[in-house]
Amino acid sequence: MKHFFIVIDTFIISLFYASSAFAQSGAIQGTITDAKTGESLIGTNIVLQGTYTGTTSDLEGNFKLANIPPGTYNLVVSYISYDQQIIRITVKNNETTRVDVKLEPATLEIESVKVTAVRKTNTEMALISSLKASNVVANGISNQQIIRSQDKDASEVVRRVPGITIRDGRFVIVRGLVERYNVTWLNGIPAPSSEPDMRSFSFDLIPSSQIDNIVIYKTPAPELPADFAGAAIQISSLGISDRNSVSIAYSAGFIEGSTFRKYYSYKGGKYDWLGFDDGTRALPAGFPSTKDFRALASNSSDADKLRIQEIGRSFNKIWTPFASSSAPLNQNLNIAFTRRVLLGKSSLGLVSSVLYNRTTDSDHILRQGFQAYNTILDKSNPYYIYNDNKYKQTSRIGALLNMNFVFGNNQKIEFRNLVNQQGASTITLRRGQNFYGGNYEKNYELDYQSRLTYTSSLGGKHTLFNQLTSFDWNAGYAYADQNRPDIRRVQTSLSGDLDPKQDPFRIGVNFNADPKMLGRLFLQNHEHLKNLNINISQKIPLGSFVPELKAGFLYTDLSRTFTARNIGFAFANIFKFNWSMVQLPVDSSDFSPSFFGKINDLFSNENINPATGLKIDESTNKSDSYQAWNKTYATYIGLVIPLLNRIKIYSGVRYENNAQRLYGHLETGDSIRVNNVFKDLFPSVNLTFNVSSDLLLRFAYGKTVNRPEFREISPFAFFDFDENASIYGNPALKNAYIHNTDLRLEWYPSQGEIVSLGVFNKNFIDPIEKKLVNVGSGYNYTFRNANSAYSRGVELDIRKSFLFLENSSSFFHLLKDFTLVFNGSLIQSQINNPDPNERDSVRVLQGQSPYILNAGLYYQNDKSGLSLSALYNVIGKRIDYIGDLETPHIWEMPFHSLDFTFSIKTGRFVTIKLGAKNVLNDIVLFRQYEEPVLKDTQVKVTRIQVTRKYVPGRQFSCGISLTF
Repeated sequence: MKHFFIVIDTFIISLFYASSAFAQSGAIQGTITDAKTGESLIGTNIVLQGTYTGTTSDLEGNFKLANIPPGTYNLVVSYISYDQQIIRITVKNNETTRVDVKLEPATLEIESVKVTAVRKTNTEMALISSLKASNVVANGISNQQIIRSQDKDASEVVRRVPGITIRDGRFVIVRGLVERYNVTWLNGIPAPSSEPDMRSFSFDLIPSSQIDNIVIYKTPAPELPADFAGAAIQISSLGISDRNSVSIAYSAGFIEGSTFRKYYSYKGGKYDWLGFDDGTRALPAGFPSTKDFRALASNSSDADKLRIQEIGRSFNKIWTPFASSSAPLNQNLNIAFTRRVLLGKSSLGLVSSVLYNRTTDSDHILRQGFQAYNTILDKSNPYYIYNDNKYKQTSRIGALLNMNFVFGNNQKIEFRNLVNQQGASTITLRRGQNFYGGNYEKNYELDYQSRLTYTSSLGGKHTLFNQLTSFDWNAGYAYADQNRPDIRRVQTSLSGDLDPKQDPFRIGVNFNADPKMLGRLFLQNHEHLKNLNINISQKIPLGSFVPELKAGFLYTDLSRTFTARNIGFAFANIFKFNWSMVQLPVDSSDFSPSFFGKINDLFSNENINPATGLKIDESTNKSDSYQAWNKTYATYIGLVIPLLNRIKIYSGVRYENNAQRLYGHLETGDSIRVNNVFKDLFPSVNLTFNVSSDLLLRFAYGKTVNRPEFREISPFAFFDFDENASIYGNPALKNAYIHNTDLRLEWYPSQGEIVSLGVFNKNFIDPIEKKLVNVGSGYNYTFRNANSAYSRGVELDIRKSFLFLENSSSFFHLLKDFTLVFNGSLIQSQINNPDPNERDSVRVLQGQSPYILNAGLYYQNDKSGLSLSALYNVIGKRIDYIGDLETPHIWEMPFHSLDFTFSIKTGRFVTIKLGAKNVLNDIVLFRQYEEPVLKDTQVKVTRIQVTRKYVPGRQFSCGISLTF
């Protein structure tokens, strides 16, 4: 901790020596008149082409754009029924450039159509204005809010949106519904999944510095994908810059209980620090295919045995971790570059950035699994009690390159690219007791996981015919892979009737390759996604009545190839095996150097032989690999009907033709084909009633769908070391359908403020849930459809500025720069599954929280450059896995989170940031509630069993950024 404060002091001292130069800027002002009559034109749109900067002319036709960086710009002047003008101007420092414009009337006159400039989306006020004008119920967060925070990636950013929580540090939960009920789009195309085991996008892959805004759509609409029940989430990366700039940001972070403490790592590849393996963990060159290896292993000739010996010896010898005395500080570096170039009456914009971060973290986790409760002795009957020490080093590199070409009245073509490569090296050291086998155990796992995501899209936004017609289009490609090469696991045990401090443990060896004992598991997952969508909107002016017709088309083609190879070392000959090789030295400490030294010796070349030693083996089954495809053709039509200047009805229908196919095998070796083809109509209606200029009443209804993910329908079984359980899919899973209803009152008391109160109801048909299966020796996990369910709740959102206190004569005027953000939800859910094999035929929906509370207090003083924030979040307990007749449900308990940030800008270039996360240092806790009837008294009681428990630790960070 002392080291961390030394770093903080260094940054604070640098604040006093930072540049204090004043920002340079100029202004543009002028008057807009009719070229023929000389009359002033009121409400003319004046925009700097390719930027968010714009205004409108006042009652006398005058306008002014202030705080414009020096440079050359294209000024776009447009007004209804007049010809647009694009004027090249130059802005100089501390000078006002005068531009008087005379507009020529257009030959075609159109009445009562409002022309708007490009919408600014990266500020809080702009985003709230956009959400107010939206046809649907939505929330969001702007780049301005992101910059104020210390958030490092999208998972941390999005939890600041009202009603949003984060699971496992990367999965988004909306309105208390688990991540599977959300759909995520990135720059107009479906976000690629790098999580083959979950139906969710991993938000931790998108660095916060690359985000322009995030919008959460909570109600269905014809143009939105139908595959959601919680929310449709749209992430937009940075695309337009108002000015030329270069920025460099660096931060260092400290995690209590991890940083500067002892930690474990293992020898990896030379590119681990960049987030990918260099081949160190790959299968040896020339390693045979599964089919060829089995043919080789089935032969008993001496030559074949020597060949297997040679293959076994060719593997790398990295089997053990090593300890380091002090975990380093977490590091984060980001360099961004923006550029705007004028090309005649057009503009070319460039936004690019590169990012690198490296983090080291450790958790100390209690894990327990339980058999049926002992009603005679009134005590829990555990399968196992483990204490895990988990050490994780993560490296990430990312790059963004967005280009936009703007012409005319901000007609725009954009080319967006985003790539992120992340690698995580994880060591888990486990000690404890397995009561089912009756042994003490000291086990460990060496794991490495690299994840790559790449998205590229080419799209455009255009308006025609005096803004009556608008259309946008997008063609995109995305790629994602997850590579887990050479997962190594070692299991050592000692009989439960012996003393683990005085008797030797023995290394576990099996007759065949076993992922739990001397296993070397290789997993690869590759996804390719192609996407095309087109949307068109046509305003139809009928006097003062201007309805709007919307239509569009979508095509997505997603393919996945998943392969796993289950390789490991086994007995070469059980009858001749040298048992002294697997007997560990007596050691009173856990995972001592002598413990690891003996394991290293086990894999020396002389111990890999066909007689007295180990042999390499493979137990890969046909069910360990699969191929899958998902194609969707969708089209929609919608109509926006304004009535009496107060009512807006947006109604339509979406048609989706979805084909999901999976080719794989059962554990028996029999092939399986999943071929789900659905052709569905998804109607929706969104009604907005303007009670007054600042008060809206919204009603929405829509039908949506929740489709199984590839992994959920694949029979592939994977042993998860953390969960100490196997996880497998269910090919019989069906689509879940949801009927969504919302009623919401929104009040906009002033610019940038909102207070909303809403109620919602969701009726589920065949909801998909995660299920725990008690297999006698422990737990397995799978997926299934329940019969029906509902989720209903009330939601309050508040964003209130204290600017109204600015002129207060008392000390309250000091509060003028504060803003309060609050969200609270109370939710009731119930699932109905009348099945005699159900533990509870009526209960809450798996993954649904009964309440959510988010609160934030922000301070922003532009004059001093000081920003402060305090953020609090908690969610109610929810079922993580549903149980069975013998085993209670596993519940995730509430976690209270409190974060603080401090930021100050000094001079023109320098910003200093400090942050503290998880200040309350709450406990991550999972429980089971057993309700046995005691044998002696026949009284039903409630007993609590803890299945997982750890403290993630407080996090502190400090950073400096330079912007030129």
